[in-house]
Amino acid sequence: MSDEESAETPVVIASQASQFIPSSQTTMNRPPLPQVKPPPPVNLADCLAKKWKLWKQAWFNFAVGSKILTQDDSYQKLSFFAQKAKAP
Repeated sequence: MSDEESAETPVVIASQASQFIPSSQTTMNRPPLPQVKPPPPVNLADCLAKKWKLWKQAWFNFAVGSKILTQDDSYQKLSFFAQKAKAP
C-alpha cells in the first residue's frame, strides 16, 4: 500500500461514528423523560412571528424529550392538537 492510497482512505474516529447513525436509532432505547413538560399555549396577540418561532422550538424540544417524534404521524398530530386544546 503506497502513501497515496492510504491518504485517500477515510479514517473514522470513534467520536465521529455516532454522526453516521440516524438519530432515531440512537434514541430508540432511551425512555421518555417524564420531567419534560409541554410548552404553555402560545399567545399570538403581538410579535406573532417571534412568538411562534419560540413556541415551535419549545414544542420540538418537548417532542424530542417525550419521544413523540418516534411515534407514527397520527400520534404526533394527536399530541399536538391535544396540547392546543388545553389552551384557555
